[in-house]
Amino acid sequence: MLNVKRRIATSQFEENDTVKMVYHQTVVAAFDQSTRELTLDNGGYETVTTKRRMNQFAADHNLSFDVYQENFEWFVIVRNDFDNPIPFVNGEVTIQL
Repeated sequence: MLNVKRRIATSQFEENDTVKMVYHQTVVAAFDQSTRELTLDNGGYETVTTKRRMNQFAADHNLSFDVYQENFEWFVIVRNDFDNPIPFVNGEVTIQL
C-alpha cells in the first residue's frame, strides 16, 4: 500500500514496512517498522531545512530522536541521551530505535 503525504519539495510515504521522507530527491529519513532501524541521510546538504525535515519525521511518527548541529558537525540524540550523541558519517547515520 502506498500512502503519500506531500508538501512543497517534501513527501512521505510507506513502502512495505518502511516509512520514508523525501526532501527534493534525497530520502532524508527511512524507518523500517519491523526492524526498528532508522537511516538518516542529508544527501550532502547540511542545511537547517534538512535537519528540520528529519526532526519533523521524528515528530510525525513518534520516534525518539533529534538531529542537531554543533560546531559545524551533525549529531543525532536518541531517547534524550545527551551524553552519547551519534555523529553523522559522510552525511548519513543508521541507528536502532
